[in-house]
Amino acid sequence: MNLLEKTRGATGARIIVGSAFFWAWLDALFMSLLFVRPEAEGLMAELAATSVFGLSLPWLALALAQPAACNALLARKRAPLAFAALGTAGSLLFALAGASLNAAALAAGGLCAGAYMAASQLGWGATYCQDGERSATPFVAGGFACAILVDAPLLFMVPEAAAVFASLLPLASGALLATVPSEQRSYRRTPPPPPNRDRVAVLTSLAPEGASRHVDDASVRRLPRHDGVRLPAAPRVVLADRG
Repeated sequence: MNLLEKTRGATGARIIVGSAFFWAWLDALFMSLLFVRPEAEGLMAELAATSVFGLSLPWLALALAQPAACNALLARKRAPLAFAALGTAGSLLFALAGASLNAAALAAGGLCAGAYMAASQLGWGATYCQDGERSATPFVAGGFACAILVDAPLLFMVPEAAAVFASLLPLASGALLATVPSEQRSYRRTPPPPPNRDRVAVLTSLAPEGASRHVDDASVRRLPRHDGVRLPAAPRVVLADRG
């Protein structure tokens, strides 16, 4: 099995690269690459990172309170692009705040970038866990590894170019997230298993030969469990009608 098959084909490759752009944007935020003036690389850069994390919390709390609405929003085609535009706008506002030492631009950038961060965490998280640990493991490992490759050019750019490049990463990430099928970037609901089907099969298999086999639901619920299956304590619990 080649690497492309392990990561679920072209869609998996887009998930890895797209999420890598998101992680690289976070790296740029932590490295203060959006702030080109030396006097802005200290307190202002720290306030920017703090505001992004803090202002993402209301969106995440809303997702906890209204999971169905959040899931429907994630499945919409234009939602990743809309939040990606907010991420790029917030990044450019941070760059403007750093260049002009403007507190209003810093606050506006935090609002925009915080919304983008929350949406990207939820969206890429859904793509990662679409198949449990079998998909999460290669996607997380691949996304983090590719983020390092995206980060590398930033280290050799002049500050202004690095700030613009980092500001465009949310758009690139959102564009790739929008290409992922909607059922893979939203959280699926697993239907409940059919009630008592396997347990009834175990019980009826113990009925005597030639007897009509019937087990009612109340009898199944009263039986002891073992590894998720109720087993009879003795053969007398099987209800056999001989006609």
